[in-house]
Amino acid sequence: MDEYTLIELNSKSGTKNIICQLLASSQTISLENVEETRSYVVAIDDAVRYCFTCNPNILDPDSEYVVLTDRAPTKQKLLEGNGSAEKVAETPENGRAYGGGSLGFLD
Repeated sequence: MDEYTLIELNSKSGTKNIICQLLASSQTISLENVEETRSYVVAIDDAVRYCFTCNPNILDPDSEYVVLTDRAPTKQKLLEGNGSAEKVAETPENGRAYGGGSLGFLD
């Protein structure tokens, strides 16, 4: 089965006393149902749309979660899983965001 693991998303603040808030747990999504375009890939798992894009201005408007990558994503690159997640983009309509898993993510 083709799967992709999204890492957990945390928010940290403070200098001496660091506060860490868990925003989203790590989860595995299926890559069986994938829509690919020139700029982004949308993985649909249990009716939830996950958009992987290299351009924060070009994304799937129907996706609930968006992961910003440093190069154009493909299903094959997601399956190979290179690099590590560093940056998250938010969807303009609902404001949800998610940290990715691997693909060579932006700083």
